[in-house]
Amino acid sequence: MHPNPLLDGTTLVWVTFDPQRTFSAGVRSLLVSLTAQRDWLLEIHEANSLASAAGLVEQHGASLLTVVTDTADFAGLCKTLRRVQSRRPSCVRLVYTPLHQAPDGYSADHCRLLEVGAQIVVDQIPWVQRLLPSILDRIAPRPGGCHPLTTGLVDTLPWPDVR
Repeated sequence: MHPNPLLDGTTLVWVTFDPQRTFSAGVRSLLVSLTAQRDWLLEIHEANSLASAAGLVEQHGASLLTVVTDTADFAGLCKTLRRVQSRRPSCVRLVYTPLHQAPDGYSADHCRLLEVGAQIVVDQIPWVQRLLPSILDRIAPRPGGCHPLTTGLVDTLPWPDVR
């Protein structure tokens, strides 16, 4: 019997908050390619607010959170990052922010984001392209497929070994 990817696959769960959807479109194409190379499925959840992004990470057990932000809702971003860090510490938290850099390459806002829970803060898309393969090497994907009807099904079956 051949394994069924909907039941037996490995899934990368990605939550993204990107109001313009330009950054997430580029990351999506990279993730599709990188997960296909690893024989992983990709489950994508697009948040419509920073607060809902944290909830989606918890609800779906996300391994990767990407947030695109500016300084307009800096307090909300900090709150979201703290919540994800405390409730789902294994989730990689990447923030893309087109903040203006200081001459040394870091701004006070970049440093503050790192202090409140961001693990990676980038301000240029080429950095994300370089970092994603190594991020995926360190991520723990969720075992099992990503079809809504089968997600978690194997874990709830009454007999111990289905695979």
